[in-house]
Amino acid sequence: MSSASSKDVLERAKAEEDLFEAAKALSQYLSVLLSVEYDIDSVDRIAKARRLEDFAEGVYNALRRRENLIQKIKEALTKAPDENTKNALMSALRSVEGFSVFKVDTLINQLRSGDGARLKLIASYIGSRAIAFTSTEYKVREFFDQIRGGGG
Repeated sequence: MSSASSKDVLERAKAEEDLFEAAKALSQYLSVLLSVEYDIDSVDRIAKARRLEDFAEGVYNALRRRENLIQKIKEALTKAPDENTKNALMSALRSVEGFSVFKVDTLINQLRSGDGARLKLIASYIGSRAIAFTSTEYKVREFFDQIRGGGG
């Protein structure tokens, strides 16, 4: 294998790794959105997107909720009954605040250069990860259900 083709392989592997890291970050953001506001429609719009324009619009609509999410989590932190809940809320806050413009650019740029099957795979991956809560998201959701009086 030549040096140039070896470099191409490494660049493609790095781009793929960056794409999945960005997809994972978006899924974490959406998981928090589900935990706090149970906005399954935002997740569905992204997960079911089959055109890049629909995917980008879904990301935009989900990110429009960002400031409201941050405020709700910060307010919840003041009411957290124990250290475990505070840690879960801090983790959720980091996921929301940590989803950057770089991640958006990575998703759109990498998916723009791919085919429809790749978009479908990444969109479905994001949606699946978002609804497959971790223990942290369960803790956050449980706490917000208690605040709302839903009981869980």
